[in-house]
Amino acid sequence: MCIIIYNMPNTMNRKKMGYSTLATLWEQNPHGAGYWVEREDGDVFFSKGFLNLADFLDAIRTEGLTALSRYAIHFRWASRGEVKASLCHPFMAEENGKWWQLKGLSNRVIMHNGTLSIPTGAGRSDTAEYVANRLSKMGNICHWTAVKKIESETVGSRMLLYDKGKVRMTGGWIEKSGYYFSNVRGALVYENQRHC
Repeated sequence: MCIIIYNMPNTMNRKKMGYSTLATLWEQNPHGAGYWVEREDGDVFFSKGFLNLADFLDAIRTEGLTALSRYAIHFRWASRGEVKASLCHPFMAEENGKWWQLKGLSNRVIMHNGTLSIPTGAGRSDTAEYVANRLSKMGNICHWTAVKKIESETVGSRMLLYDKGKVRMTGGWIEKSGYYFSNVRGALVYENQRHC
């Protein structure tokens, strides 16, 4: 199952996410990774399609993420769809957006942890299909009416939605020291390595 880590920016006195934690999460979810980081103008820079750990960690080091940065990281387990760069997360969810785009600026992106029971087109995962045919047409995906609709359509999943500076999480998330994890396995890896 995929793992999403969301850093809620804060001033808590805590360590940044360690590279050994990221490496362990990669090993548990080796089908690719991606991340987004919020810029001052309310857009996010996103980069995905990392199919080897060294390239991913180099990109994360270059970003210089801190406890004050708003960012999210996704490690993929390909339960539906091929293992390929374009199916890594995050997905750009703008109307007429290029969900397969590997890098760029956007004001609307999503990450998903779970499996959706929907038919998929050739070369698409369930998340890619949902973004292309539902989310990109919804308008403000962080408005409460859209979030309720998304929750009803994705029961059992966790989604991290970013839309023009607003963030919403659907499903059950686990908070550890200001980091939010989309499942308990990710939280346990962080807890165990934080005390090493």
